[in-house]
Amino acid sequence: EKVNWLKNVNLWLDSFDKVFCVSKACKNKLSNNDKISNKLDVFYNMTDYDNIISKSKEKCIYELDKTKLNLLTIGRLVTQKGYDLLLDIASNLKRKNINFEWYIVGEGPLRKNIEDEIIKRNLTDYIKLLGMLENPYPLLRKCDLYVQPSRHEGYGLAIEEARMLKKVVIATNLECVKEQIKNNVNGILCPYEPNCFTNKIIEISKNKDTYKKIVDNLSKDSFDRTNEFKK
Repeated sequence: EKVNWLKNVNLWLDSFDKVFCVSKACKNKLSNNDKISNKLDVFYNMTDYDNIISKSKEKCIYELDKTKLNLLTIGRLVTQKGYDLLLDIASNLKRKNINFEWYIVGEGPLRKNIEDEIIKRNLTDYIKLLGMLENPYPLLRKCDLYVQPSRHEGYGLAIEEARMLKKVVIATNLECVKEQIKNNVNGILCPYEPNCFTNKIIEISKNKDTYKKIVDNLSKDSFDRTNEFKK
Protein backbone atom coordinates (compact mmCIF):
# COMPACT_ATOMS: atom_id res chain seq x y z
CA GLU A 1 0.00 0.00 0.00
CA LYS A 2 1.02 3.65 -0.27
CA VAL A 3 2.92 5.09 2.66
CA ASN A 4 0.47 7.97 3.09
CA TRP A 5 1.76 9.07 6.49
CA LEU A 6 5.18 9.95 5.01
CA LYS A 7 3.85 13.36 3.98
CA ASN A 8 3.59 14.24 7.69
CA VAL A 9 7.39 14.11 8.11
CA ASN A 10 8.51 14.84 4.55
CA LEU A 11 9.73 18.36 5.37
CA TRP A 12 12.19 16.99 7.94
CA LEU A 13 13.55 13.98 6.08
CA ASP A 14 16.69 15.82 4.92
CA SER A 15 17.61 16.47 8.56
CA PHE A 16 17.88 12.79 9.54
CA ASP A 17 21.20 10.93 9.38
CA LYS A 18 19.52 7.52 9.53
CA VAL A 19 16.01 6.20 9.01
CA PHE A 20 15.23 2.82 10.56
CA CYS A 21 12.40 0.61 9.29
CA VAL A 22 10.69 -2.11 11.33
CA SER A 23 10.96 -4.67 8.50
CA LYS A 24 12.66 -5.29 5.17
CA ALA A 25 9.28 -4.90 3.48
CA CYS A 26 8.91 -1.45 5.03
CA LYS A 27 12.41 -0.53 3.85
CA ASN A 28 11.57 -1.62 0.31
CA LYS A 29 8.46 0.56 0.32
CA LEU A 30 10.51 3.61 1.27
CA SER A 31 13.49 2.90 -0.99
CA ASN A 32 12.09 4.96 -3.89
CA ASN A 33 12.12 8.12 -1.79
CA ASP A 34 15.20 10.05 -2.92
CA LYS A 35 15.48 11.96 0.35
CA ILE A 36 16.08 8.85 2.45
CA SER A 37 16.93 5.97 0.09
CA ASN A 38 20.61 6.05 1.08
CA LYS A 39 19.83 6.41 4.81
CA LEU A 40 17.59 3.38 5.26
CA ASP A 41 18.27 0.41 7.50
CA VAL A 42 16.15 -2.22 9.26
CA PHE A 43 15.74 -2.24 13.03
CA TYR A 44 13.51 -5.06 14.25
CA ASN A 45 11.35 -4.52 17.30
CA MET A 46 13.06 -5.34 20.58
CA THR A 47 11.07 -8.07 22.33
CA ASP A 48 11.74 -9.34 25.83
CA TYR A 49 11.52 -13.08 25.20
CA ASP A 50 12.09 -14.17 28.82
CA ASN A 51 9.51 -11.72 30.14
CA ILE A 52 6.87 -12.87 27.64
CA ILE A 53 7.47 -16.52 28.54
CA SER A 54 7.26 -15.66 32.25
CA LYS A 55 4.06 -13.63 31.87
CA SER A 56 2.45 -16.38 29.81
CA LYS A 57 2.66 -18.71 32.82
CA GLU A 58 0.51 -16.46 35.00
CA LYS A 59 -3.09 -17.49 35.65
CA CYS A 60 -5.38 -16.96 32.68
CA ILE A 61 -8.43 -14.88 33.62
CA TYR A 62 -10.51 -16.67 30.98
CA GLU A 63 -11.46 -20.34 31.20
CA LEU A 64 -11.21 -21.77 27.70
CA ASP A 65 -13.63 -24.51 26.71
CA LYS A 66 -11.36 -27.29 25.50
CA THR A 67 -14.24 -28.98 23.67
CA LYS A 68 -14.12 -26.02 21.28
CA LEU A 69 -11.53 -24.73 18.83
CA ASN A 70 -10.11 -21.63 20.56
CA LEU A 71 -8.90 -18.92 18.18
CA LEU A 72 -7.17 -15.68 19.16
CA THR A 73 -6.47 -12.37 17.41
CA ILE A 74 -4.66 -9.44 19.04
CA GLY A 75 -4.71 -5.96 17.55
CA ARG A 76 -6.35 -2.55 17.54
CA LEU A 77 -9.91 -2.50 16.24
CA VAL A 78 -9.00 -0.63 13.06
CA THR A 79 -9.42 -1.26 9.32
CA GLN A 80 -5.74 -2.22 8.96
CA LYS A 81 -6.23 -5.36 11.07
CA GLY A 82 -8.86 -6.86 8.76
CA TYR A 83 -11.75 -7.42 11.16
CA ASP A 84 -14.22 -7.42 8.27
CA LEU A 85 -12.35 -10.44 6.91
CA LEU A 86 -12.32 -12.00 10.39
CA LEU A 87 -16.11 -11.74 10.55
CA ASP A 88 -16.41 -13.41 7.13
CA ILE A 89 -14.13 -16.24 8.29
CA ALA A 90 -16.15 -16.68 11.49
CA SER A 91 -19.40 -16.80 9.49
CA ASN A 92 -17.88 -19.48 7.25
CA LEU A 93 -16.75 -21.54 10.25
CA LYS A 94 -20.22 -21.32 11.79
CA ARG A 95 -21.85 -22.34 8.50
CA LYS A 96 -19.55 -25.37 8.36
CA ASN A 97 -20.63 -26.33 11.90
CA ILE A 98 -17.21 -25.81 13.46
CA ASN A 99 -17.47 -25.61 17.25
CA PHE A 100 -15.25 -22.60 17.99
CA GLU A 101 -14.74 -19.50 20.10
CA TRP A 102 -12.77 -16.57 18.74
CA TYR A 103 -11.21 -14.22 21.30
CA ILE A 104 -10.25 -10.71 20.20
CA VAL A 105 -7.90 -8.64 22.36
CA GLY A 106 -7.74 -4.95 21.56
CA GLU A 107 -9.68 -1.71 21.50
CA GLY A 108 -10.31 0.87 18.82
CA PRO A 109 -12.72 3.01 16.80
CA LEU A 110 -14.34 0.06 14.98
CA ARG A 111 -15.62 -1.59 18.17
CA LYS A 112 -19.27 -0.51 17.71
CA ASN A 113 -19.25 -1.58 14.04
CA ILE A 114 -17.81 -4.97 14.95
CA GLU A 115 -20.30 -5.44 17.79
CA ASP A 116 -23.19 -4.63 15.43
CA GLU A 117 -21.89 -7.09 12.82
CA ILE A 118 -21.48 -9.83 15.44
CA ILE A 119 -25.14 -9.42 16.40
CA LYS A 120 -26.29 -9.12 12.77
CA ARG A 121 -24.49 -12.34 11.81
CA ASN A 122 -25.62 -14.23 14.95
CA LEU A 123 -22.03 -14.71 16.10
CA THR A 124 -22.45 -13.66 19.75
CA ASP A 125 -21.80 -17.23 20.93
CA TYR A 126 -18.66 -17.44 18.82
CA ILE A 127 -16.77 -14.12 19.00
CA LYS A 128 -15.65 -12.56 22.31
CA LEU A 129 -14.45 -8.95 22.31
CA LEU A 130 -12.21 -8.70 25.38
CA GLY A 131 -10.94 -5.14 25.02
CA MET A 132 -7.45 -4.32 26.28
CA LEU A 133 -5.72 -6.87 28.51
CA GLU A 134 -2.79 -5.96 30.73
CA ASN A 135 -1.37 -9.44 30.18
CA PRO A 136 -2.69 -11.27 27.09
CA TYR A 137 0.07 -13.92 27.14
CA PRO A 138 -1.68 -16.60 29.28
CA LEU A 139 -4.55 -16.50 26.78
CA LEU A 140 -2.09 -16.63 23.90
CA ARG A 141 -0.41 -19.65 25.50
CA LYS A 142 -3.71 -21.50 25.94
CA CYS A 143 -5.36 -20.82 22.57
CA ASP A 144 -5.28 -23.43 19.80
CA LEU A 145 -4.49 -21.12 16.88
CA TYR A 146 -3.42 -17.51 16.47
CA VAL A 147 -5.07 -15.81 13.47
CA GLN A 148 -3.92 -12.48 12.00
CA PRO A 149 -6.01 -11.49 8.94
CA SER A 150 -4.44 -8.04 8.51
CA ARG A 151 -4.70 -5.89 5.39
CA HIS A 152 -1.20 -4.56 6.05
CA GLU A 153 1.42 -4.54 8.81
CA GLY A 154 4.71 -2.82 9.49
CA TYR A 155 6.16 -6.02 10.93
CA GLY A 156 3.61 -8.02 12.93
CA LEU A 157 4.72 -7.95 16.56
CA ALA A 158 1.79 -10.04 17.83
CA ILE A 159 2.76 -12.73 15.30
CA GLU A 160 6.28 -12.79 16.72
CA GLU A 161 4.93 -13.09 20.26
CA ALA A 162 2.69 -15.98 19.18
CA ARG A 163 5.72 -17.69 17.63
CA MET A 164 7.63 -17.25 20.90
CA LEU A 165 4.89 -19.22 22.63
CA LYS A 166 4.99 -21.86 19.87
CA LYS A 167 1.49 -21.09 18.63
CA VAL A 168 0.53 -22.06 15.09
CA VAL A 169 -0.11 -18.78 13.26
CA ILE A 170 -2.42 -18.34 10.28
CA ALA A 171 -1.82 -14.91 8.76
CA THR A 172 -2.19 -12.87 5.59
CA ASN A 173 0.73 -13.44 3.20
CA LEU A 174 2.08 -9.89 3.48
CA GLU A 175 5.72 -9.29 2.57
CA CYS A 176 6.62 -8.31 6.13
CA VAL A 177 4.90 -11.42 7.54
CA LYS A 178 6.94 -13.58 5.15
CA GLU A 179 10.02 -12.34 7.05
CA GLN A 180 8.67 -14.32 10.02
CA ILE A 181 6.54 -17.10 8.57
CA LYS A 182 7.56 -19.67 6.00
CA ASN A 183 4.33 -21.15 4.68
CA ASN A 184 3.54 -24.67 5.96
CA VAL A 185 6.87 -24.73 7.83
CA ASN A 186 6.53 -22.56 10.95
CA GLY A 187 3.06 -21.17 10.19
CA ILE A 188 0.44 -20.79 7.49
CA LEU A 189 -0.02 -17.91 5.04
CA CYS A 190 -3.21 -17.02 3.16
CA PRO A 191 -4.24 -14.40 0.62
CA TYR A 192 -6.55 -11.70 1.90
CA GLU A 193 -9.79 -13.60 1.35
CA PRO A 194 -11.98 -15.65 3.72
CA ASN A 195 -12.04 -19.09 2.08
CA CYS A 196 -8.32 -19.84 2.48
CA PHE A 197 -8.37 -18.78 6.12
CA THR A 198 -11.50 -20.84 6.76
CA ASN A 199 -10.13 -23.96 5.09
CA LYS A 200 -6.71 -23.69 6.72
CA ILE A 201 -8.19 -23.20 10.20
CA ILE A 202 -10.30 -26.33 9.75
CA GLU A 203 -7.49 -28.31 8.13
CA ILE A 204 -4.82 -27.54 10.73
CA SER A 205 -7.20 -28.11 13.64
CA LYS A 206 -8.04 -31.59 12.38
CA ASN A 207 -4.59 -32.65 11.17
CA LYS A 208 -2.61 -33.28 14.36
CA ASP A 209 0.52 -34.39 12.49
CA THR A 210 0.77 -31.16 10.51
CA TYR A 211 0.01 -29.14 13.66
CA LYS A 212 2.78 -30.93 15.57
CA LYS A 213 5.26 -30.48 12.69
CA ILE A 214 4.72 -26.72 12.71
CA VAL A 215 5.04 -26.54 16.51
CA ASP A 216 8.28 -28.53 16.29
CA ASN A 217 9.62 -26.10 13.69
CA LEU A 218 8.61 -23.14 15.86
CA SER A 219 10.84 -24.58 18.59
CA LYS A 220 13.80 -24.00 16.26
CA ASP A 221 12.99 -20.32 15.59
CA SER A 222 15.54 -17.86 16.95
CA PHE A 223 14.62 -14.61 18.67
CA ASP A 224 18.18 -13.39 19.16
CA ARG A 225 18.31 -9.59 18.97
CA THR A 226 22.09 -9.20 19.42
CA ASN A 227 22.48 -7.40 16.09
CA GLU A 228 19.66 -5.00 16.96
CA PHE A 229 21.39 -4.14 20.25
CA LYS A 230 24.53 -3.34 18.26
CA LYS A 231 22.56 -0.96 16.07
